[in-house]
Order: sequence, then structure tokens, then C-alpha cells
Amino acid sequence: MKNILSIALVIVYLIGLSACGNQNDKVNKNMYIEPAQLSQTEEDIGELLGLNENRMIYDFVLQDGVQTMKKSTYVLADGKWEVLSSEVGEFKDTKGRIALGFDYIADGVWTATQSENQKGKTSYKPMEAEDLGNLGVATTKLNDKSEIVYDKEIPVALQVMTSKNEIYSESVSGFFEPNKLEEKEYEHVYAITLLFSQKSNAELEKQTEGNQ
Repeated sequence: MKNILSIALVIVYLIGLSACGNQNDKVNKNMYIEPAQLSQTEEDIGELLGLNENRMIYDFVLQDGVQTMKKSTYVLADGKWEVLSSEVGEFKDTKGRIALGFDYIADGVWTATQSENQKGKTSYKPMEAEDLGNLGVATTKLNDKSEIVYDKEIPVALQVMTSKNEIYSESVSGFFEPNKLEEKEYEHVYAITLLFSQKSNAELEKQTEGNQ
């Protein structure tokens, strides 16, 4: 019940930010995603809602023709990414805002999306919680403005867990070099990605099933 209330409050929060957010003087025709620029008041509201360091809010701009949005979570296994969850939903607006939240990616991730014509929330929780023991945790999130290319995954969070005495945060770009992450012998490595596509929901789901 607490999680449901938190997600509902986040959606209300996103609606308020969408209405109050600053507008660029010039139209940027490029597609991009970037951390939302929040005022101090908005930051205070975020703290009230429990949006800690593992709760992320991004603004994104797309071009006409987008049809779907996909969020995926992964675990690193033998130098390759294995899908933990994959959510595909219809999305046809050219800009919007998305919030993601988690403690440990392995224990589940919730997402709230707000745009001109739609809003919604989704969440993923595994059937069985993984025993993570007393491991050190380092989480890195996307902190810079990044280009969006249709059908290309955008890593927004990377989380490593290890029993080693020293632990370092890995860049989210490490998602594209899983073999190098494997070489560091972390006990667990997880990632969250977003993807935007001009393919229909059915086409993208079929493609996702084929890749699993």
C-alpha cells in the first residue's frame, strides 16, 4: 500500500513539474534525454516524496513517429546481459518526463511517466527476492544530456554489488562493454535501460521475445 501511494504521489509530482517546467526559447530538433532541472521547491517536494538518490527524473524530447517506449532491467552473467524484466508500452508524444525508483535493482524497479496525452505507472518485482547478503553497493545513474536514437538502448542506471573491500562506481556506458565488467569479478552487476522506437507495440514485443 505504501509503494502504491508513493507512486501515485510521484505521478502528481510529475504533472506539477510538467506544468511548471522551464521552456526552451528555441526548439531543439534533436532527440535527447537529460536529468530534469528541478527548482529548490521541486527538490523539497521530491525529498518529501522519498525521492532519494536512487530515484531519478528525466526529461526527454523525441521526433514525430515515435510509437513505443521500452524499459528493461538486466543482470550480468558470464560476460553477457540477461533480461530480468522488459516492459513495452505505447508512447506517441514527442516529449515527456519519466521517473524511475529502486533500492536494489534486483528487488524491483518502478516507473512513472508523464506527457501531454498520457500518464501511467508500472512496476517490476521478482517472484523471489534475491539474497544479497552484506555486499557493498555502488550505483551510477545517467547524469548528462544524452542523444536518443530510435531502437538503441540508453543505460540510465548501473549497479554493482561486491564483497571486496574497495568498490568503485562504474559509468553507465559500461553497459556497452559487459565483458570488461565481468573481468572485474563483481558478485552482481545490474542495469536499467530505456529505448524509444517507431515500431508498434506488437512489433517491439515480438522482437524482445526473439532476443530472449
